[in-house]
Amino acid sequence: KIEIGKLENINSGEILHLKEKYDKITNAEAKSSDISKSKECLINKVKELSSKGKSMRKIAKEMSLDRKTVKRYLESDGNWNHASRGVKKKSKLDNYKDLIKKMYIDGMSCKEIYLKIKTQGYTGSESLIRKFIADFRSETIEGN
Repeated sequence: KIEIGKLENINSGEILHLKEKYDKITNAEAKSSDISKSKECLINKVKELSSKGKSMRKIAKEMSLDRKTVKRYLESDGNWNHASRGVKKKSKLDNYKDLIKKMYIDGMSCKEIYLKIKTQGYTGSESLIRKFIADFRSETIEGN
């Protein structure tokens, strides 16, 4: 294990080990703090090399990373969580879910619901509404 504060002693073999460890993770393993620390250490090493005057191209070559990855690491704000493990993305339906449920219960078709909420500013697709209603229907059936 490499301590984050001791980056100056890290060698290229350890860098490759960290990269391989990070590249081979599964979704279940990704949640562990060990993986997060490995990635954090990798990012810190990229930032350290950059602060010593190395170009992104040289850092990428030395650490066996893509230049875009090096650039992303250098521009990172310290939040190293992978997007799929972060905050859930807001849906275009979020502001309309209660209204869609009410209109569906009142007997409106998906097409009618789509046309109605489109006039109220909805920018998503009709198929998204159909999927939401199908899921709502299954939940309602399972709930009874």
